[in-house]
Amino acid sequence: METKFLKRQKGFVVSEAILAILILIMFTGIITSLIYNIVLTSKRIKISSQEIAYITDIFNHIEIMNYEDVTTENLMAYVNGKDETRNLLSAAQNISTLTTPYKMRIEVETYIPTDKSNGTKDLVKTINVKVECTLAKKTYFTEMSTVRKIKDSELENLM
Repeated sequence: METKFLKRQKGFVVSEAILAILILIMFTGIITSLIYNIVLTSKRIKISSQEIAYITDIFNHIEIMNYEDVTTENLMAYVNGKDETRNLLSAAQNISTLTTPYKMRIEVETYIPTDKSNGTKDLVKTINVKVECTLAKKTYFTEMSTVRKIKDSELENLM
């Protein structure tokens, strides 16, 4: 009788080791990509909430201002004069010239109806605020508008 000796394989063959390393590299790449996207999305959400906070601050300030003082220049001076946001936020007509991380553009327009039934009285102003921030070579912005109408007490002073 012939006896067969079975050869026992102990350890890995080179091709199995290479295959295991390739699978490990592939999963590492996928996991790294997922982590990067999660961190980027998290930062984008944080930036968006900060932009909304800046815009809300402007809108709250508009409500306590005198109607006559609601102008583009006064609102930009308010933003640029705040000590707590001096290095983070600045406002100008042309936001491409700004160097802070958050850039704000404010536009105040007087609303005069087309039928001119009230004459040309300045009774309502539309305020448009846009805040931009750049993250990972992409520019994100939040834009909001509000309306400020003249209060009754201010209207009495006008007449």
